[in-house]
Amino acid sequence: MVHLIRGCFDQLYRDLLRLRDCPDVYGLVIPKLANFISRGHYCLLSPASRTLKVATRHNRLSARMREQLALQVMRNIALCYDQQSDMLPTIDNLANYQQVPVETLTRMLGALEQDGLVRQSNDEGAQYLPSRSLSQIKLLDVLRSARDAEDESQTMHLHSDEAVAQLLKQIEIDVETRLGQQTLADFIQPQ
Repeated sequence: MVHLIRGCFDQLYRDLLRLRDCPDVYGLVIPKLANFISRGHYCLLSPASRTLKVATRHNRLSARMREQLALQVMRNIALCYDQQSDMLPTIDNLANYQQVPVETLTRMLGALEQDGLVRQSNDEGAQYLPSRSLSQIKLLDVLRSARDAEDESQTMHLHSDEAVAQLLKQIEIDVETRLGQQTLADFIQPQ
């Protein structure tokens, strides 16, 4: 991984040096910078020393984005498992499909695995598989796993008025009512 990043970094640096006096730098360099950013890296250019530094950032997702990520990755894994998709459910393929950094998806898959929803195959091309029958994985469990994915065992208790507590309780009841016993098998059925 370090060599890959270093190789991309070296190429980007060479491009910047070659094009530093060119007025149309954006057309060639910006796509490479965007690729770095989309993969969870950012670049710092020091004009004085003419150097670039590459660093990794920790992408924190909102609760809604975690839910979307978890539902989509579970759907992709289920479609592959049910042979409705030709994609191999490897970490790289799943991340590319959802256009998220591998590190972000790895954290989500770790949470889903910890909650017993997915497992990794033992073969060389490590694929993600459902941990049990698709008809035994409830969508509600996927959502709960996503909500707790970056919880980091927070023990803080927030005070809220009764109206706030009631609203949150009603939202949870509505979600449970809407999803009911809907499973991953139901979720991948053609409409």
